[in-house]
Amino acid sequence: MQVVKPEVTSPLPVPSKDSVGLEFMRASVTHAIMTFLLVAALAAPAFGQEQQVQEALRESLRESKFASAFGSLVVVSEESELSTTTYDFDDPSNTRLTSISFPSHWSFAPWGDDAPGLHVESVVGYAKSKEYTQDLYSGTMPGMETEVAADWTTFGGLAGLGLEFQPSETLTISPMLQLGISRIESDADYAGPGAAFTAGFADGVAFNWDSLAVTTGAATRVDWSYPIGEEHALDVVTRYDLRWIETIEADDPAQEFRTRMQLLTLRADVTGPVGIDLLDDDLKWRTFVGYRRFLEGDLYGTKDLYQLGGSFELDITDRLIGSALTFNVALIRGAGFSGWSAGVGFSF
Repeated sequence: MQVVKPEVTSPLPVPSKDSVGLEFMRASVTHAIMTFLLVAALAAPAFGQEQQVQEALRESLRESKFASAFGSLVVVSEESELSTTTYDFDDPSNTRLTSISFPSHWSFAPWGDDAPGLHVESVVGYAKSKEYTQDLYSGTMPGMETEVAADWTTFGGLAGLGLEFQPSETLTISPMLQLGISRIESDADYAGPGAAFTAGFADGVAFNWDSLAVTTGAATRVDWSYPIGEEHALDVVTRYDLRWIETIEADDPAQEFRTRMQLLTLRADVTGPVGIDLLDDDLKWRTFVGYRRFLEGDLYGTKDLYQLGGSFELDITDRLIGSALTFNVALIRGAGFSGWSAGVGFSF
């Protein structure tokens, strides 16, 4: 039995039987809700009629399918690497998105070396989007100004199972099916003269709620490795993911959604020896470039993400558990946002 779990890095996959994940909606969720809150509030003839305003808000949110944006947050939390990633978006709510994931990947040969192998992967992850607006009504309701600090959080897990084909010594193809479950939570605080009014109809509908969603999907990963001399190697990974994310439990119908995400991820890594030993173990370096395209869905309105990073890997095969200890950092760029990732972890 061969167990494979590559190094820890950013939200784009790494080249060794392991990676993948990432996404959301650039006009932040809080900013998008602002329009619907204003329309709903003006739909009621008097401020005291919170129930009428709430129903107007609920209908506006359902028609706009605002909850489907949370499918992207779920995908971010299902990143298949052990890493911490932070994204800062250039949007009206100064959105910051942070994610942490804990992945594991294995390859087995239950039917012998001449038959297709078995590929298994799983990830447990967490993602939080923090947003802030000084006035939810953008100055259109004097005397009812409302500050909102909103957190959107998801945590859960995703598992994948499939076959592993190796048509040549340098090429591996792994198609697989996926199943996952995630909890999504909204937590918002209000301030200002309109805080009580806003909370009366927005809580439980637009803000301060939780729901449960399931993920089903399929993916195909292609790994290609090419030696560069005796000590260096080039690894190229191509991966396609198709996922459906759907709520199975929600506090209000406004939070129900079903969305489809399609991701194409490309990554190239070059590895080699540093030329020194650390604690009597070999130290290696890795540099990588990555690209992700959202064929369907997006990350806060961004369709294309680019990544550049590097890592140091310490061979610890003879020590305790694992085969390598990894320290890595990467920069991530896209239209309207910048991000970075850093991680420390074990390879198995």
